[in-house]
Amino acid sequence: MKSKYLTIAFTSLLVLSTCITNIANAGLITVDEWHDTSDGYNGLKQSTFSDDIFYAVSRTGVFNNTENYEMISGFRMATRSEYLAEYAANGPGAGHVYHGTGGWSGYVWNGITRHQFLFSDSVETGLTTHAGTSDGIVALWGSAYNTQYTPLDPLVSNWAGFVLVKTQEVPEPSTLAIFALGVIGLASRRRKKQS
Repeated sequence: MKSKYLTIAFTSLLVLSTCITNIANAGLITVDEWHDTSDGYNGLKQSTFSDDIFYAVSRTGVFNNTENYEMISGFRMATRSEYLAEYAANGPGAGHVYHGTGGWSGYVWNGITRHQFLFSDSVETGLTTHAGTSDGIVALWGSAYNTQYTPLDPLVSNWAGFVLVKTQEVPEPSTLAIFALGVIGLASRRRKKQS
C-alpha cells in the first residue's frame, strides 16, 4: 500500500513538472538564440559609469515584442529609471554606448545595423539608449518604435540588444521540490490515517 501512494505521488510530480516546464518555455527565446557574443566585448560591454550596467548585443537585430527573452545568468533587464539612477549616482562616463567599438563599424556588426538597446520598460515608455549616444543618455525610440512598430507587426528592426543590470543571486529552494515534499507529506499522512 505504501508503494502505491509513493508511486502515485511520484507520477503526479513528474507530470506536473513536465507541464510547468512546457508552459514556462512557450514563447521563450533563449540566451543562445538572441545573444551575439562574437564582438570584442563578447557581446557584453560594461558601461563606463557603473560596474553594474552592461549592454548585451542581439544576434538577429530584430526584436519581437510578443516573445519572452531569457536573460544571461547573473543579469536582468534594467529599467530606464535604474539606468538613469546609476548614471546620476556615479557621474558621467566616457564614450559612446557601443558605436564603433568592439569591432563594430559604426552601427554595423556582422552585417546587421543596430541602433536601440532596450530597457525592460522600453515598449511602454518608447525610450531606449541608442548605440551612438553617450553612455548614460536615454532617447526616444523614434527610429524603430514610433515609426515601425504596430501591434499587428511586433517585429522591430535595428535592435542592438538589451541594457542589463547585475543581479545578486540568492539561492532559493526550488518550487517543485517544495511541492514534491508537500505531496509526499500528504501521501504519508493519508497512509498513517488508514493504518
